[in-house]
Amino acid sequence: MTKPDLKFESLHSHTTLSDGVMKHGEVLAAAEALGVGVIGFADHDALPDQEALAAVRAYAGPVQWTLGVELSSYVPASVGGPERGAVHILGLFVDIQNRALVEFCAAAEASRLDRMKAYVKHLQSLGFVISEADVLAVAPSKNIASPHMVKALALHTDNKVVMARIEREFREAAAHDDVLATKLAQTLADGPNQWPYTLFMGSRSFRPAPVVKSSALLPYEDSVKLIRAAGGLAVAAHWYLEPDKMTEADLEAVIKAGGLDGIEIEVENVINDRDLTDGAIASRKLVDRYGLIPTWGSDSHTRADLEAFVKSHVAQDSIGQTARLLERHDVSLRWSHLH
Repeated sequence: MTKPDLKFESLHSHTTLSDGVMKHGEVLAAAEALGVGVIGFADHDALPDQEALAAVRAYAGPVQWTLGVELSSYVPASVGGPERGAVHILGLFVDIQNRALVEFCAAAEASRLDRMKAYVKHLQSLGFVISEADVLAVAPSKNIASPHMVKALALHTDNKVVMARIEREFREAAAHDDVLATKLAQTLADGPNQWPYTLFMGSRSFRPAPVVKSSALLPYEDSVKLIRAAGGLAVAAHWYLEPDKMTEADLEAVIKAGGLDGIEIEVENVINDRDLTDGAIASRKLVDRYGLIPTWGSDSHTRADLEAFVKSHVAQDSIGQTARLLERHDVSLRWSHLH
């Protein structure tokens, strides 16, 4: 079988260091098989460890790679602050040994464990069968994320009944509430993977989870400073997926204050089936207006995500993005293998 041309580029991919299901070497192997020629690793609040470094350095295939991070950050203070919740910022080409960045990620990992404990109690209060041990059993690291808790629910078949009950209550409530009706329509568009997050896995869910404020997280503008101090480029990650947290106007206000280097134009994966056209148009407009970096990615957590990416127009748009980025910005390639 002829291998596909390695023309696509995803500067946003996850591994088992956060909420992905593949290790670094497995991601590179999948990318090679599917035609993705550049992979940017960007785990949630987690930097590559020695095992990950050994894996990427041992890889002898044609896929190029770069190591980065995706930081959780409170919404900018100027447009709402922590009360609006947390969003994500990609840190591309950072020094993964930068002391301040390493310390931030260690603190964030500890705070994620605290959040997991609070969420387990919340889920138990709704009738689910789940324990902290269940979550730790399905999570590949201590960097616990919401998908690990959702996966833990699947360990007990009785949870299907609880899930069905809460979904039925949500649909009944949505019939008499315009806000919930809009959320229902969006969830149906996103697909089944989004149901837990609409129903009970977030502070704005139908059955809201507790707000667990982390002392580790920084305001958006400070997260950008942290990335830049580590030699990296700060890129707004899929901001359009949560417009209740950050609007186009909010993002523009941050840009005007010098708080961004780029914007992720669009991502494509199997996590949701949402039409992101409006978000992509808004992102392109801001990129052009302020001369920022445009990026595209898979935001992949599984091989299926990469498969969806390579079949999409997002993959076509991604071709050549890394070379264009490097032409514009003088960044260190110490933690990259690009040519």
